[in-house]
Amino acid sequence: MSGNEQSLNTLVERFEHDLFYYILSFVQDRGYAQDVEQEVWIKISRYQREVHNFEGLLFTSAKHKAIDFIRKEKRNLVALEYANHIADGERSDNLLNREDYDKLIHKEDRELWSLHEQGYNNNEIALILDTSQKSVANKKSIIRNYLKDKLNNKMIWMITLMTELI
Repeated sequence: MSGNEQSLNTLVERFEHDLFYYILSFVQDRGYAQDVEQEVWIKISRYQREVHNFEGLLFTSAKHKAIDFIRKEKRNLVALEYANHIADGERSDNLLNREDYDKLIHKEDRELWSLHEQGYNNNEIALILDTSQKSVANKKSIIRNYLKDKLNNKMIWMITLMTELI
């Protein structure tokens, strides 16, 4: 074992307990804390400059790695919640405001979608609009898919913006 490895092992033995609990205070999960701690030790082992305050460097690195982990997890959580929202078949309109609809939905389809939002079923919409139930179902499907596509783009933008703010 080289001198550098021995020095690192000595430092790990000295600080690993405190470092682990410091990281755990951020990430709130033992397994994740172990992962972050390992990343910190890898980063520290590659550090080439002279260090005057090793403990400060170690805990500052740990804080930054923990924050990076939390940011990543938040992005993943937002994406997962959105995917579950769509997969559960929930109405995608909950994520759009009225102005977005007016911009996204073709003028001739707005009345159909408005009736849908008001809770009318396909049969009732068909009677009101003097068209077939099949036509209403098809148009609703087209509109829903179009909105999902637009929402996917909007969510990607929102996730990007959120990560820049965190």
